[in-house]
Amino acid sequence: MAKKNEKDDSIDHAIEHFVKLFGNDSIRRAGEYAPVENPISTRYPDVDAILGCGGIPRGKVVEIYGPEASGKTWLCLNIISSALLDRLSRLIDYILY
Repeated sequence: MAKKNEKDDSIDHAIEHFVKLFGNDSIRRAGEYAPVENPISTRYPDVDAILGCGGIPRGKVVEIYGPEASGKTWLCLNIISSALLDRLSRLIDYILY
């Protein structure tokens, strides 16, 4: 079994700190997924699989960031259209800054 090194200990400490400050669902390691009821699909199966819950959780604030021209707006518009087509949401806020 792999031995924990100093880097893993510091990551564990940082995660514990975030949980104390912001609550249990504020941060988690990759591969640890919280159950999400009826997520909104991104319409990209690979992205949904990476997110782990099958899409974007409903009722949560989600920030999508990255470099210019990387497809952030396209992804957001696909998520919005998916939500509207599935009639999952009556209110969708899209803030571009």
